[in-house]
Amino acid sequence: GDPVTVWYTNGPFDPVKTTPSRWTNVFRSPVAPSFRKLVCLKLETPIVIPAGQTVGVYVHAVSEGDDGIVYDNRRHDVVHEDRFVVVEAGMAHMDVRPFGNMNPWGMGRGAFRANRTFVGQLKIGVKYMLWNPEVHNRFPPQFKLMVKTLLLCARRPECWLHFVSNEVLLWLINMCSWEWPADPRAGMEEVRGPRRANPSQMRRYGGYNVRHEPTTLFDEEQRKQERERTQQREQGYRPAAMVHYAYMWDNEFDEDD
Repeated sequence: GDPVTVWYTNGPFDPVKTTPSRWTNVFRSPVAPSFRKLVCLKLETPIVIPAGQTVGVYVHAVSEGDDGIVYDNRRHDVVHEDRFVVVEAGMAHMDVRPFGNMNPWGMGRGAFRANRTFVGQLKIGVKYMLWNPEVHNRFPPQFKLMVKTLLLCARRPECWLHFVSNEVLLWLINMCSWEWPADPRAGMEEVRGPRRANPSQMRRYGGYNVRHEPTTLFDEEQRKQERERTQQREQGYRPAAMVHYAYMWDNEFDEDD
């Protein structure tokens, strides 16, 4: 099979996508073609993503043409979102050389195509944070309320916790799971999940833009369109007719400048 490599970089991928020195290789091996089953790429060392941080991941296959790695067109603001990780849309890369910027046809504006998404599965492990006073504000509201209640009880002479030293009490709280309060998720932000793109965005996402569009740009565009709709409603605007037209990609839109 063709050699496949997996790399990662700490921080957003876009500014360093053609800078090999900013990437760390964690997988390198020939992989046989597989059209119906996913193939496991077991990393030599796990990719660690600290809480609140961004890590860019790059999968490359040394394959002539445009059939090395399967990807899909972007259809949502993010690919996946849960309580632990958000997977954002990325770019397709068509150069046979890792981090190269020449497409297979030798013409056009480079080897990267924006608004493409990962096709496959990610296997992750989560390491939960243990409580201590320095990270108290990073815990869910119900857990913080439990900590406050225990500390207040320890100040009351009639409570048995009053006879426990501060060191032992803090150690006991440190050993508590964040899920131990009666309703541990109460007050936590809801995981909204991916939001589907509107028709205008879908047409653009299916084109050959070379500029990466992060999720923040998606949010800004959605807010702008919502403001325009609100203004139209306030002004009593009603379209006179619906016009159907053929879409043509505007090359001026996706210039890098």
